Amino acid sequence: PDLLTLQEVTGAPVFDDLLARLPGYEGKLGVLAAGSGNLMQAVLWNPARVSVTSVEDLFTSGAVSAFFPRPPLRWATAVVGRDAHFDTLAVHLKAGARPADEQTRISALASLDTEGRRRVGTGEDELLLLGDFNEALSDPRSAEAFAPFTAAPELYRALSLPLADAGVVTFLPARLYF
Repeated sequence: PDLLTLQEVTGAPVFDDLLARLPGYEGKLGVLAAGSGNLMQAVLWNPARVSVTSVEDLFTSGAVSAFFPRPPLRWATAVVGRDAHFDTLAVHLKAGARPADEQTRISALASLDTEGRRRVGTGEDELLLLGDFNEALSDPRSAEAFAPFTAAPELYRALSLPLADAGVVTFLPARLYF
């Protein structure tokens, strides 16, 4: 893969060890937030194929930070040798089955929609949103959670939806592959 996002990274030593085992890759680790449960996000990329710049953590302060126990990572992505560039946002939304957990995810997704529309409004016309949403299409409030995206098909496409509908795994759980 040329671009990977990682969730549930348990610390800088673990990330550094993983990066050392992947020759030819570069990477950046996100911040450890107070409510993260000691879990961080990271991005890895193959610099021969993809350029990653301006990596930043979003929603680390202010009222909206309550919806993101693990702050989203944002970076600028370009395909080497092509005129193809886009912003990427990686998320690891609140886990849990309680109504409050579900509401936190609904609020987080609404905030991501607002952020995406703001970025597109400033000239960035492509935005890739990926990560661990902790929200299955079978969850009771799933339609409400994803409504900001499904209600605007002129703006958003769920690229993994056909795979999910077919029952294909759309993520790689670490315990199976490492």
